[in-house]
Amino acid sequence: MRRISFRALITLLFLTIACNKHNDLQVPTNLWRKLNAPDFGKPLDIKFTSADTGYILGAKYSDDSIYNILIKTYDGGQTWQAIAYTNHKFLTDTSGGVMQNIYVSPFNSNILFTGNQNLLRTTDGGHHWQKVDTVNKKGTPNIIFFNPADGLCSTGGIICRTIDSGLNWIPFFYNQSLIGFHLLPFTSRQIGYFAGGVEFEGSAAGIMGKTNDGGNTWQLINYVFDDIISVSFVNDNIGYVSMITASGSISKEYFGSKLIKTTNGGQTWQVIHQTPNDNKGSRYANLYFKTEQEGFCTNKAIFHTIDGGNTWQKESTVAASLMCFPDTHTGYVVDTSGAVYKRTR
Repeated sequence: MRRISFRALITLLFLTIACNKHNDLQVPTNLWRKLNAPDFGKPLDIKFTSADTGYILGAKYSDDSIYNILIKTYDGGQTWQAIAYTNHKFLTDTSGGVMQNIYVSPFNSNILFTGNQNLLRTTDGGHHWQKVDTVNKKGTPNIIFFNPADGLCSTGGIICRTIDSGLNWIPFFYNQSLIGFHLLPFTSRQIGYFAGGVEFEGSAAGIMGKTNDGGNTWQLINYVFDDIISVSFVNDNIGYVSMITASGSISKEYFGSKLIKTTNGGQTWQVIHQTPNDNKGSRYANLYFKTEQEGFCTNKAIFHTIDGGNTWQKESTVAASLMCFPDTHTGYVVDTSGAVYKRTR
């Protein structure tokens, strides 16, 4: 009989322990845990200022009215408070849809903004709202605050500034392009971007601008953008932009998607991934990159990349329509039915 040396036995024991340890550390298949959230109707927006504190906005419909329900949590989704309010109505489009979202101040989670035909503000977490003074008659939640008093907002080609916590907004930048700005990401106190786009009669076009001085001056970025729907910057230089592409005519349009990346603050761009103009929607909605290599997006499910967007894996079959990552370790999504899920790794 063949004899096994003591050294071989030790090696075999080590390999057995290592293999078992590796199995224990395997990533679980279900990373998104469903939370026990109250009914808030049709999901419209989600905003979290930390892993624990956040809001979800929804719409409820009845035979003769439309009203808001705002749910909020201060303990990471363990418990929720629901607030229904009817002191403003939704702005509806011709297809019967609604346009509405919220912004929460990172310095005071009880201060929120929302708007349809006017910009509205609350200081008590959504219980009471007041119209604030602004030249923007459409209302906008595309807001960034640098401190409790100083902030910027953008919509319809206009950027406004406030120095009184959002009570008054003064316009100071305007671009004559018909493409509205609907995104306002900042990577630091000085460096920020505005972005937006449109689709019309089988074509898609976008616009993006940059500031290096905290929003005092802006320069357009020289690149032929399609309809920009999501932007995610990892730092001042590295960022990803998700766009919808289109072709055809107003009677028969075709849509695809494109993901592009910059490593030098928008000076140059490279196409990371593109789908042909033969499908509706975009694969890169609600784009979020936690590092240059690892990111997430939604498209009737939750997708995950660990190679900078070159390939994507379906991480969950949850039909996510909204997504928010308040930090690199915590994410929330809302599916089309209003169910809320949380990821904590």
